[in-house]
Amino acid sequence: MADKGKELHFRPYARLLTMLGDQLIKDEKTALVELIRNSYDADASRVVVDFENFGDDWSVTPESRIVITDDGCGMTREIVEKAWMNPASPNKYKQKAVQPQTTLKKRTIVGEKGIGRFALFKLGACVHVITRAENSGDEIKLVMDFSSYRDEFTALKNGQECLPFLSELTATLSESAPRVFTGDGTLAHGTRLEISSLKIKKWTHDIFEAIVRDISYLQPIFSLATGHQTVAKDDFTVLFRRNGEVVNAKDEDDVSKLRNLLENKAVLKVENGVYDAGHRVFSFELNGYRHDGSRQEIPFNAIRHYSRERFSENKNNGDRFPECGSFRFAFYVFDRRVDQEDVETSRYYLKPEDAKVVKNHRIYLYRDSMRVFPYGDKDDDWLQIDMLRGTAAAGDYLSNDQVVGCIEITQNGNPKLKDKTSREGLVSEGVAVRDFIETIQIFLQYLRKEEYSKYREDVRRRKEHRAAQQEKLAPTIDKLEKYANAIGDEKLHAQVKAVSAAAQNQRKIAERRCEILEDLAGVGLSVEAAAHDLMLMASKAKRLAQTLDAEASLGGFARASDHECLQSLMEAIGFIEDRIRDFLPLFRSSRQKVHQVSVGEVLGKVIKVYKPVLLAAEIPIPQVPKDDFLVECTDAVLMQAFINLLDNSLYWLKNEKGIQSPRIEVRINDKEKQIVFSDNGPGIAPGNAPYIFDPFFSTKQDGRGLGLYIAKQLLGRYGYSIQLLQDAKKKGATFELSFQAKENHEQA
Repeated sequence: MADKGKELHFRPYARLLTMLGDQLIKDEKTALVELIRNSYDADASRVVVDFENFGDDWSVTPESRIVITDDGCGMTREIVEKAWMNPASPNKYKQKAVQPQTTLKKRTIVGEKGIGRFALFKLGACVHVITRAENSGDEIKLVMDFSSYRDEFTALKNGQECLPFLSELTATLSESAPRVFTGDGTLAHGTRLEISSLKIKKWTHDIFEAIVRDISYLQPIFSLATGHQTVAKDDFTVLFRRNGEVVNAKDEDDVSKLRNLLENKAVLKVENGVYDAGHRVFSFELNGYRHDGSRQEIPFNAIRHYSRERFSENKNNGDRFPECGSFRFAFYVFDRRVDQEDVETSRYYLKPEDAKVVKNHRIYLYRDSMRVFPYGDKDDDWLQIDMLRGTAAAGDYLSNDQVVGCIEITQNGNPKLKDKTSREGLVSEGVAVRDFIETIQIFLQYLRKEEYSKYREDVRRRKEHRAAQQEKLAPTIDKLEKYANAIGDEKLHAQVKAVSAAAQNQRKIAERRCEILEDLAGVGLSVEAAAHDLMLMASKAKRLAQTLDAEASLGGFARASDHECLQSLMEAIGFIEDRIRDFLPLFRSSRQKVHQVSVGEVLGKVIKVYKPVLLAAEIPIPQVPKDDFLVECTDAVLMQAFINLLDNSLYWLKNEKGIQSPRIEVRINDKEKQIVFSDNGPGIAPGNAPYIFDPFFSTKQDGRGLGLYIAKQLLGRYGYSIQLLQDAKKKGATFELSFQAKENHEQA
């Protein structure tokens, strides 16, 4: 006969309390924080934490106890019996689903699991809970004394060790006239927790300071300028007393010091920041000002390349975006390298004591204005900044000890970001938490690579300018000459004269080169400004022509010749737009980020630009080879290299007499990642070959001598090279551009 089976029920041992309280919660600090958070959920305005019968050195005696008293809403007998004594009850969870905010102060309810109360047993074995609900006559007292049990809730029974079941543990509930919450000049309602038989044998002042510090950072320590009402500082206060006397941590004004440093010493102040998950856009204020124009908002797509492949574009499967919700942020970036004597940056100098304050803070995470621990602790690297600096180029990332910040999420806006049961961080399930962290990393790297690098570059330029102003050569030479005359040293006097003459000669050369560069820079700026204006006017003219053609056709009074004329006008304007647009990547304001660039595509654009000039010179249009490959750089780098080569070939083919069938050829070797430009012009004289890549060397009648030099320098930035190929049997000039990886060739 088959066994129908036996019904079994969970019957946990009492030692489960040890696992839920003593082991699940990391330390006494976390336990106290958890109990105070419960007071916050109870709409308390004030919490008093008393350390009674402790020694002056924080030593623990048998009579020591910790008493936590709040003025919250308190509990009724029914709540104590049916909710507080029933761990993991759905009451709070259901309440949050219907009303996620507290009744009185409209706070977002932090807890929901109903097991935070077990933090009591991390601190001690005997707990008295005294509570009185608002408008309730009696006080409720719950006594849980487990001091007779050992650490693992073992007990001696008939001389033998036994393990009691959880259901065998008893608590005593009673009602009495108010003793604590009397309302006569004191508290009228709230909850008091009296914890004795303490498990910790000795505390230290360092432990106490850590507790006070964490409690003071329980709510945002500075305004995120979030645009919504945040809890005021005096709305929820916590007071600590030892043996009746108020005690504070040594650095009780640490927060005020920090706020002053954030305001006056941070080189970058990113405030009022929002990541909008719906539109995938970062918006923020930088150093007190909104970004102007298109930079008022930074689309996620614009900086997603900073991701370590997590959000890289995927043409086959489509783009992947963060699965986390929206969040608010504020970041303050300091320059730890500033020297006190540095004139240009001394206003950002941090004294050793100020640097210590900054170093004690990290980037804090808050959910509905309550901190998520341990994020923000000075030893916690939850954003993996230190790890990234150790495994990648340190200069690509801001360091942990130079950034202080706050990030705020909400339960409604970030349902996938859940607290761990232990209250120590976020639950790492799914991809939402990983996406959240990497989204922050991407933005911080954007700050480092774009904004912070601008600041450092500006500092460098000003230092160079100041050094140039201070290091005058002429006065030094004059002093040497006077010294030589004073001591009558003719040999030294002659050497000083020679140095003076050489210095004057070098100065004249440098001044002449600076004039050339200034002229070219002026032309470039003028052309860039003109191109911008021409694009605007061309677009406007095209729209007007389209409107005129449409209205004329609609009115029925347009002749066929008029329509053809307007169509030709729009085509001409479109041609102008296309030509200007082809040149836009060359301008600094339009430079693109480094990405995979098609050499064939860029070559085609350059040849298209030169097509009218080549036709006018009766030079056949070079064919764009079908072979193609991608290189890691920007469109502007390739365009400048190709333009310089085509321009040189065009110049010599036009100006050198006697060239039969002038031509320019371009070959692409996609396997070796090489491009070869050649022409059948006069070529490079052997004596000039060693100098053609030097700045300001030119054999053109009106040449500047910068084209090939700039091409080589730009390509060299990315580890690419350009070289002259000499062939005595072949007429003309031939240049080879190599785009092999850096390690495969000598870097230019």
